[in-house]
Amino acid sequence: MATIDRSAAASPNSQSLHPASRHRLTDSPTHYEDKTPNEMEAEERRLLEAVQDYKLPQAVQASLGSWTKGANSLAVIMVLFAGVQMTLIQLVIQQDQSARDEFQANPTGEPFSDPTQTLPWRVMRWFMYAGVAIDLGGTASSVSLINMASAGPIVSRTNALRDPHCFSRKVIEGEPIKKELLLDAQEVVLLRQFGLSKWFNRVAWHMLLSFVFGSLCLLISLCIWIWITEPTAVSATLMPVVLLALVPVWFVMFGD
Repeated sequence: MATIDRSAAASPNSQSLHPASRHRLTDSPTHYEDKTPNEMEAEERRLLEAVQDYKLPQAVQASLGSWTKGANSLAVIMVLFAGVQMTLIQLVIQQDQSARDEFQANPTGEPFSDPTQTLPWRVMRWFMYAGVAIDLGGTASSVSLINMASAGPIVSRTNALRDPHCFSRKVIEGEPIKKELLLDAQEVVLLRQFGLSKWFNRVAWHMLLSFVFGSLCLLISLCIWIWITEPTAVSATLMPVVLLALVPVWFVMFGD
């Protein structure tokens, strides 16, 4: 995340303040003990005017928008991966049925030996079904993460009304975001300060790991399929090409 000027980080909210509410707003009991009823009512009115037009700082909006777009993209990709896995499963089922039909059409008197029940076919089946389950779980995590990010502004506004000591209220009062929180390594910490769900980090990791392991399951099952159905020359030349697809997965997890 690029470094953002401290005054710019606070400007979206400071613009929404009523001119008379530039001083700190608080509704603590000790504060109200020194106020007359009219002053308390005016203080509450200034708070409501500031909160009803409340907008998250640009740094927070950018982070939420980035996570939302990324989660949406991964959800689409993992649904497509699950669809490819289901297509491979259908091919295996058809292969099994073809072997049975051929045996019934040309009985040899020997017990039926299903070639799709050998170890390579069973391993391929395992990776296919595991890939579908992982991809669907990752898609669910992506949708959950998008919902959390979408609810961020509402949660932050609610916290500003209920808790006079929360970070959202401090930003409304004009306090800038600390420089340390604007670093990319502190992105989730920054979002948590504005009321993001405590489950956000875990859901994000589940989504990313599901994408990685779902991709691996798809590639492994595809490699096995090529190996057992194609001639040796074809499978030997295609294996390196298929493995090149692991490069984007590496960048998703470890790339800058």
